[in-house]
Amino acid sequence: MKLPQKMAKACLAFTLVSFSLAGGGCSGGGGSSDNQILSGTGTVMHHAFEGGFYAIDGDDGQHYDPTNLSPAFQQDNLRVKYRIQKLPNNTSTHQYGYVVEVLEINNLTAN
Repeated sequence: MKLPQKMAKACLAFTLVSFSLAGGGCSGGGGSSDNQILSGTGTVMHHAFEGGFYAIDGDDGQHYDPTNLSPAFQQDNLRVKYRIQKLPNNTSTHQYGYVVEVLEINNLTAN
């Protein structure tokens, strides 16, 4: 095999490996990438980076970036019970955990 052909094959192999490795880190926190529905408790937190946004820090240790968090729940340190759906095909500039849609949310600190 001639040198240019060897170099072309080596470049192609390097490119394929690079793309496959880069794609492995694109999900928001590992695990399943289906439209999984999750329930749990956590704390709504305001994060100042990327222009500022509210996210849910789950008691399960995961971070959730809701696309539709109601203004009534946009309170820093608010304890909530939630039912959410992962949106694996959505991305966010926040780069903070899973992008999710809130299906149901309740204030746990209310009397």
